[in-house]
Amino acid sequence: MLFVLLGLVALTVDRNLVDAEVALSETQVSAPPWTLNTSPISTSGQKASVPSLAIGADGTLHTAFKQGTILSATANEAYYSTSTNGGTTWSTPERIFLDPFSFVVDKVDIAVSDNGDVHASWVEKNNSSLGYTLYYAVRSSGTWSDPEIIEQAASPSVMDQPSLAISSGKIFVTWSNTSRIRFASKINGTWSTPIEIGRSELPEIAVDSTGMLHLVYLESRDTLAARYSQSSDDGVTWSNDIGLSVSNKDVKDIDLALDGTEVHVVYGASLVLGGSIDPISSTPVIDPYYTRCPANCTSAANWTSEVTATTVQSGNAPADAILLVPSIKIIDQGEAMIFYHGVLSENINFEQVLGVCFQPGNLSSKKYKLPTSFTERMVKPQIEYVNGTMHMVYEQVRGQTASTDFQEIHYARLDVSCYDQYFPVISRDSS
Repeated sequence: MLFVLLGLVALTVDRNLVDAEVALSETQVSAPPWTLNTSPISTSGQKASVPSLAIGADGTLHTAFKQGTILSATANEAYYSTSTNGGTTWSTPERIFLDPFSFVVDKVDIAVSDNGDVHASWVEKNNSSLGYTLYYAVRSSGTWSDPEIIEQAASPSVMDQPSLAISSGKIFVTWSNTSRIRFASKINGTWSTPIEIGRSELPEIAVDSTGMLHLVYLESRDTLAARYSQSSDDGVTWSNDIGLSVSNKDVKDIDLALDGTEVHVVYGASLVLGGSIDPISSTPVIDPYYTRCPANCTSAANWTSEVTATTVQSGNAPADAILLVPSIKIIDQGEAMIFYHGVLSENINFEQVLGVCFQPGNLSSKKYKLPTSFTERMVKPQIEYVNGTMHMVYEQVRGQTASTDFQEIHYARLDVSCYDQYFPVISRDSS
């Protein structure tokens, strides 16, 4: 297998420096606890975006993304790359499937089963009919299967936002179809007939060690509200949904992570009234909010009150208002690693990857910032954690117009140290 060597550069400084960074021409380098690659995972010169990330039981890293050409915004397909040495080198991106008459419209979500098989799900839109197809494929012994069709929808329906989970040989997929959450499973080799769960969007699904399915999503109730539901019978039936966000919040994006059977949720939201306004876009500032449920999550009383996990300003991009896109994982001592993209007051023209190691027990957090030279925008981080190391893929963008933009998928590694220094959390509002 051909591998692309990434330039992993580290400077020796005190590892307790949270935000240490340095720029060398246009090559990003980093100081502990960060290590960044200086070459993309995606093919150089082609537009690549919306990465997903998964890690196998053997520590192998897997990422998938959509990738096209610099000449066309719609000529893109589902691609995949893997690393067997902790992100130091990555395989040459391989195309999962080619349909010359369609293009990928959203993320290519992936999951890894215990035997090392890689599962992928994505949506493509037909250039002629404008219809949508939700695909699934599996990579076994180094080869991708022919894609299977989970659902198709004719124009003017809009299908996107697939989320994939694997457990004990069972495959679960949720997605949005015209602002309705759909769900299907593949058990004993057969796909179930898709069902509608609710009038919602942006679903994210996970399955715990007991086989319980956990689902978070956004529902339109004047503004977008964060909601939760679960299923104990492989998605045949679902519990009544629980509201996670309060009524004065407008939620933009959402993610969840499991710690055993405990559920942790992060979502980006802005205040409907009385919130801060972004000085460039003149739109409400989006902050990451956090809540968790230790047990019996179908009872609203068991969910903690939402808190703002950081005081760092985040939110809408000045040019095109890309969403916050948070990603969350739970690490060894129960802390929540939360990363997202946003803007800082010292450089409001470029988005950065920001984050915290949040300690729910005492409502404190240690802040992190991905080192940057402020010559590129860094957005849409996705994280995985294992054995003291957080692995991240993210989208790096240069330029503010379609004619000058390039988009690449990059990798970063964070040597996690969350227990030696905390900063108190101060909420932006009194809700």
